[in-house]
Amino acid sequence: MVKKFAQLGICSETNNAIKALQILSTLQASPEHFYNVEPWAVEEWVYPTYPTIYDDASSSVINDGHGMKVFSFYDFPLLRSHESLSPATHFTFEYHVKNLAWNGPSIDQDKKMTSRIVSVNGINTINEVWGWDTAYNCYPKEVNSSIFIGNEYTVKNHLPRIIGQKAKTYLRGDSIFNGKDLGFGGKIFNEFGESCSIFGLKDGHEVFGASTRNRPSGNSSTMWDNYGINHGGTASLLVNPLHTLAPDGVAVSSWRSNYWISNLKAFKTDLYKSIDSQELIWTGFEVLSNDLSNFTFEDNVMNGTGNTNTIVPEGIFGGDTFICRHGFSTALKPSNVSEDSNPRRAIHYHIVESTDNINFRHVESDDSLYFPSTPAKELLKYAGNKDFNSQDNLKYNDNYSKLNDIRPAFPLPLRKDTQTSFPTRTHRSAKNDTTSLIDNYRIFLANQFKDLQRTH
Repeated sequence: MVKKFAQLGICSETNNAIKALQILSTLQASPEHFYNVEPWAVEEWVYPTYPTIYDDASSSVINDGHGMKVFSFYDFPLLRSHESLSPATHFTFEYHVKNLAWNGPSIDQDKKMTSRIVSVNGINTINEVWGWDTAYNCYPKEVNSSIFIGNEYTVKNHLPRIIGQKAKTYLRGDSIFNGKDLGFGGKIFNEFGESCSIFGLKDGHEVFGASTRNRPSGNSSTMWDNYGINHGGTASLLVNPLHTLAPDGVAVSSWRSNYWISNLKAFKTDLYKSIDSQELIWTGFEVLSNDLSNFTFEDNVMNGTGNTNTIVPEGIFGGDTFICRHGFSTALKPSNVSEDSNPRRAIHYHIVESTDNINFRHVESDDSLYFPSTPAKELLKYAGNKDFNSQDNLKYNDNYSKLNDIRPAFPLPLRKDTQTSFPTRTHRSAKNDTTSLIDNYRIFLANQFKDLQRTH
């Protein structure tokens, strides 16, 4: 997110005209601190500066560096279930992703009734006009959009980032949330935005902005090298094919669009219970036959390596994690005096590890659209106007996430303690049969016994 200090409820196109202030009915005339839930990452120098930021790449502390402290998080299982965020303590970075970035297709907002104040003989009247208007209504015609698809995934060793004590919550789409009490340092502006979870990092744990450089503006002098702008009458334009050349032949670096794929985690002191009560997942992996010698000891010396990679080099699969492609939309309509009012919308599509099999997500109506099931242009046109990330609109069958918790039986008791004496046990024989040639009292059926109490 980008921190701002400006007057809310109006746009730069109005030039603070009195008629515009009356139509838009701004709550305050003074500026205030807030965070924009940006649809895509921006240049690192746009983010605030912090006294000390740890740079994992150089293993050093950066003084007065630009960093990301507050950010949005679009985890599918969390948004679908709205599980409590209270146990969450920190983030770990799993992959650094270089994206292929497209400037979105030409998209216009639907027309609507806009208001005008007309003075006739000194009397002001309000007229309704069908169309677009920025001078008085902050309702432009064009939509700025982008599309980001992960291209190169690299594992990076980074220290975990600790979350602020209370700076974690779910954020509704199309809302303005006062996050001061939770430690966010101001309002969270998400007008005409999508639902997400938001987090604020502890002081000194900000993410160094230069570690995920982004350049929406290209290197060329033309507008065809940029993403996040509106090109009238054009389709989506790839601005960094293979991170080598832009469409007009101008060399570009890998800084165009970079993201982190991160995990939300919690510190725990004890993960395991007793072997007979621990809830485990059956992966189908067993140590059988000669492979058992890889884990045995002889004269206090291990016969093998003790590592499962020795007998299963390709790894053990079949647990509680799915590798999926996750596509989601983001949106924002700026409404402050320092920015134009053009809506900003984006689609993000990456490979993630998830406890839900996101590949089986489905659509039930126009409110539950998602990428790639829905064409990008259609999704970008309505993102923000409809909250595609809300809990009610994430359509998924819970059965796809059921775990294989049926394990092979193992003998009990766990210790080698076989009881052979039952001094208080009485057995009951079969019922006497006068027509039989054998004595039924010598026949004992299964489980026809009772252990008496040992009182003395």
